[in-house]
Amino acid sequence: MIPKGIGGGVNKMSKWSVQDQENSVKAAVFSSAFISLISFVYFLDEISLLWFKSEAANDLLTFGYLIAVFYFFRTLSCQPGLLNYGWRLRELHGDYADEYLRSRYQRATALAFQLMIITSFLCIVLTDLLVKFGWADFLSFKLFSILTVLVGSLSFYLKLRTVFNEQDDIEQETN
Repeated sequence: MIPKGIGGGVNKMSKWSVQDQENSVKAAVFSSAFISLISFVYFLDEISLLWFKSEAANDLLTFGYLIAVFYFFRTLSCQPGLLNYGWRLRELHGDYADEYLRSRYQRATALAFQLMIITSFLCIVLTDLLVKFGWADFLSFKLFSILTVLVGSLSFYLKLRTVFNEQDDIEQETN
């Protein structure tokens, strides 16, 4: 007997409406924008302390965190059900019934992952070079890890943010 989740039983994708799929992508765009904003402010925060030794700039960057939190709560107040999406395995894996959403999500995920790998590799090489030439106080390992997160989340956001605009343009051209 085949378990219901593997090959047999009811197709769970048939219960997943197009609106739910679009909301899942919107949740992914929102999440990646929020993570990009937080990681960018954190990256600037680390640079201001490590490289410029500026406490004033560091204190000013606290407002950047407040802007990110304001963006988070403002978006949630405008779209209260946004946090309900993106938690199921089919959403995490990008198993969208709509071919357009699936292909765009997979491209965005692949690009983000590849850019994160390249950034991580370059940061490891850069770290070794800086240590070799005696500039160890010029770097922080926090910078490189947060740079990897920033590159991945920003590329994911930039790749997915235009999905619905492009989809509307394609539909208008076919009509």
